[in-house]
Amino acid sequence: MHIDKQKDITPFQKSLEKIQDANIIYLERLNSYWGSYNCVKVIINGLKKASAENFDYYIHLSAQDFPLRSNEEIQQKLINSTPLSFMHHFSLPESNWVNKGKDRLETLHFFINKKRVSISQYTKNKLYKSLYKLWEALVLKSFDLNQTYYGCEFYFMFHHSTVIEFLKNLQNNFWLRQRLKFTLIPEEIFIPSILFKSKSKIQVVNNTLRYIKWEGLASSPKLLDEKNISEFSKGDYLFGRKFDFEINPDLHEKLIKYLKNRNQSF
Repeated sequence: MHIDKQKDITPFQKSLEKIQDANIIYLERLNSYWGSYNCVKVIINGLKKASAENFDYYIHLSAQDFPLRSNEEIQQKLINSTPLSFMHHFSLPESNWVNKGKDRLETLHFFINKKRVSISQYTKNKLYKSLYKLWEALVLKSFDLNQTYYGCEFYFMFHHSTVIEFLKNLQNNFWLRQRLKFTLIPEEIFIPSILFKSKSKIQVVNNTLRYIKWEGLASSPKLLDEKNISEFSKGDYLFGRKFDFEINPDLHEKLIKYLKNRNQSF
């Protein structure tokens, strides 16, 4: 479990005290600013620790994900799916991304302390302009000629074999790793681009098994509420994203009731 370093840990500690028997491994807390490489680093740290436990499946969840099936149903689905992994992915350029994702790869993107810095061909700062010309010459017009890049939805369910392949590729592709750190919103490019670098026979289904509602070219999914229950109850979804129980505190109880009623029908 990772708790953003920017957040007050007290509410999390109080909630976790109620589940004394939970087997929780805590990760080093990082400032995981939206669109920063630290979002990727947290995932890498988690996969390295979790893979040492030799689980069959590794599911990436955020605080705004919620199960739409019982633990038993989720477990059975994954047992039946072995050794498949699940991640919505695509090669770049991609028409559903703004500018087909071109700016994601061409922009030199990083943080200085808490400040986001994005450098492109249109940058006027002289120092940054010189830095971009170097980036353009060494990366965009040289390194990138031999690369294929992929985009994805950040939330996935990986079989153990896929995690091992990802970590192996991470180790074996130093320069690709460094290049991807500086993409715009790297968490949506880094993982699939590293994973699919090798020709291994891993099986990744282009599906997240999550109920997610996108509208147009929005930068994030639509918040879900009780009106969506009739929609996701009919599909093959294990989790829903995204729910905000602070905005809609009654929704949590309604989802719990939905799960109880669903379990009784099985």
